[in-house]
Parts: sequence; structure tokens; C-alpha cells
Amino acid sequence: INFCTTPNKICETNSGDGKDTEDLRWTVAMFEFAEKVQRYSNSNWDYKQKLVEYVSGGMNLNEYYPFDLDHSFIHAVSSIVDRGCHNAPNCLPYVGEVTKLP
Repeated sequence: INFCTTPNKICETNSGDGKDTEDLRWTVAMFEFAEKVQRYSNSNWDYKQKLVEYVSGGMNLNEYYPFDLDHSFIHAVSSIVDRGCHNAPNCLPYVGEVTKLP
């Protein structure tokens, strides 16, 4: 999307299938990942350190015992995107359990 040539692109209506805004959504998602997730670090949790630990630990790839896997890294990254901190449900101001979609 070139906002110099089509500055109103963000205001255009969606066609219903999402194709007309797909580039915009991917661009926003990549920006959000770079800004929120990759830079996330506090005294208790650092994304880059936890990523190295996760990859070095085999990324929980275990085809024989899928229910015994530790998904804490994935849940923490998801929480950073959704709530702004790694420790849901204790992210201020969004305190409370994360609801699962059906």
C-alpha cells in the first residue's frame, strides 16, 4: 500500500472477503510484532532471551506427546500482543482470565 498515492486507502470499505485490506493488515501486524513483541523486555521476562531458550529447547516439537508440551512461550507472546505484557491474566489494566474462542 502506498499511502503517498492513495492516502485514503485506510478509509476504503472492505469488500467482505478481506482481500482489499490484506496488505494493510499484514503491514500493521508486522509493525506491531516488531514494536511490541521483539522489543518487549522487563525485569522478569525478555523476549529475545526467552526466544533463544525456546528454540534451543527444541520448540516443544514432540509428535508423540502433544498434550505434555509447555506452551508458556507461545502464551506469553500472545499476551504481549493482546494485553501488552507477558503474564496474562495479570496484565494491567486488563486483569482477568483470557477467554478462549469456541
